[in-house]
Amino acid sequence: MNASERLQAGRAATYDGRYEDALAHFLWYHDHALSEDSSLAGVRLSFALGYWEELGEKYPAAMEVFRGRRDAKVAILRAGQLDRGLFHDVEAMSERLNEDEVTAELFAMLHERRPEFAHACRRIALPMLVRSRRYVLAREYMPEPQAHVARLTQELIQDIEEIEQRPRTKAPRFRAFTHNFAQDLRDVLVVLRSTGSAKLAAQLQLEALILLKYKYIRNAVTKHLPSEA
Repeated sequence: MNASERLQAGRAATYDGRYEDALAHFLWYHDHALSEDSSLAGVRLSFALGYWEELGEKYPAAMEVFRGRRDAKVAILRAGQLDRGLFHDVEAMSERLNEDEVTAELFAMLHERRPEFAHACRRIALPMLVRSRRYVLAREYMPEPQAHVARLTQELIQDIEEIEQRPRTKAPRFRAFTHNFAQDLRDVLVVLRSTGSAKLAAQLQLEALILLKYKYIRNAVTKHLPSEA
């Protein structure tokens, strides 16, 4: 049974009420999937954690194991084993647990003691720092705002232009791309406003919408931005 088959076996076991079997499959996937296929990294921290969480709604012991596994990873990082993959695991698992503060405290410690490693984890950490309202710390690790927004904008245009489906606005990828871009832009704006740069935030929002040269993209992004953004 390969990793993908094992993940589906875990889902089937959940639906069949074989909760211990399901947990065993999800644990194996979490621990070994990347050794089999590194391209599963995204699935491992998205769908796979979601399936584990779904199991936990029916079998609370599964979430106890989930939290225990997350806590063990935190302990390893605090003990000095600096592994970006471990940090990404902690961030994703804590978000599922609605415990971003755990990751925020960990990152604050890394910021003080291991700033070079904290810098290496900045792209993972930034959305979490915004969610946990650690705006000053987020500003310190955020790329130069104007260049960052310009890069995000160009990447969005390129991604959308590569969508073959017509009309593009009906493509699931279009909705995902515009939603993710709006989230990234919103994070930048929130950090700037919360650290005394409201004028720059307003300027960057205007510049971003201008750089989105197609009206249909601008309209899709604007729907995801709060009115005060």
